[in-house]
Amino acid sequence: MNLEKKYLRNLDINGGLFFSKDKCLYGNCNDGKGKKIYFKNKKIIETYEGEFKNGRKNGKGKSVFSNNDIYDGEWKNNKFHGKGTFKWSNHVYEGDFIKGKKKGKGKYFWPNGNFYEGEFKNDKKKGKGKLVYKDGSFYEGDFKNDKKEGYGVFTWPWGHVYKGEFKNDKKQGKGKYYFINGDVYDGDWENDQPFPSENLLESFDGLDYYIIKQLF
Repeated sequence: MNLEKKYLRNLDINGGLFFSKDKCLYGNCNDGKGKKIYFKNKKIIETYEGEFKNGRKNGKGKSVFSNNDIYDGEWKNNKFHGKGTFKWSNHVYEGDFIKGKKKGKGKYFWPNGNFYEGEFKNDKKKGKGKLVYKDGSFYEGDFKNDKKEGYGVFTWPWGHVYKGEFKNDKKQGKGKYYFINGDVYDGDWENDQPFPSENLLESFDGLDYYIIKQLF
């Protein structure tokens, strides 16, 4: 029986005595390396194994939380700080943390196969980055508040490319749309659509209206 299970068994035997107090299972949980369990409302909320300083998680260590979230990396004053990997609900983030939040450069993987690599600030995609979708399409450019915003390039798996401005995750402003046959639409966009839509039709003599409508 490992120390953690033995300690919990003793808690049951002693009728829950000290059940609300955090417990260092082994090692030096003040200034050194050790393993510690944390309680809240008489329930275990976290098991941490790693380095401590002044009684706090500082240095390198791994925490497993009661909801099965896992953080493995660097800590400062009990918060994720430095390089680390955080896994939750089949989501994974690998990269920089500052004071418990994703900030700096990192990679984010969704359970559906999409992934992002780039800059973060305050737990959100912000700055330069690349977002790749499971269907093979991808966006590379500016992000703000977790959304495509600013200048960027979106490439579809069938070869079409949009280069231009984005706002709130949609094509908005000035932009060029490159068709696989060599045609190019250069104009204004609003809410992910050419604006006004007649501009697109006027740009291509003989280009089938039905095909255009399917694209946008």
